[in-house]
Amino acid sequence: MIDLMVWLLAFCLTMPIVISWLVYIIAKKVSNNRLKALHVSVNYTTLLYILSVGAIFHQLYGTTYYGYIFIFLIVLLSFFIIMQYKVKGEVLFLTAWRRFWRLSFLLFILLYFLLVIYGITAGILAV
Repeated sequence: MIDLMVWLLAFCLTMPIVISWLVYIIAKKVSNNRLKALHVSVNYTTLLYILSVGAIFHQLYGTTYYGYIFIFLIVLLSFFIIMQYKVKGEVLFLTAWRRFWRLSFLLFILLYFLLVIYGITAGILAV
């Protein structure tokens, strides 16, 4: 049973695109709305991309970067909160969180693709 859980976690961290697609398909079947399904998919798989990027960094460079990723995310959230305070004069944390979470998804999916391409080319050139 533990082997199955480890295998499932490893699959999720290795192939977050597949998990995002599955979440999107399920949400689309439930809601019959493509935009809502996309939002659900983004909201539920962002953490998976963050963990995947950390795992790829660990695989490529042999050290963990989760601390740096966490600090980056805290600074990014702080930026959204400060910008919302400057623009609106009040902070609606839920709005700041949504913007932060969606930008995190975009940044980490882009970083995921770039690191996968870098890892593949580095592996090919090392042979």
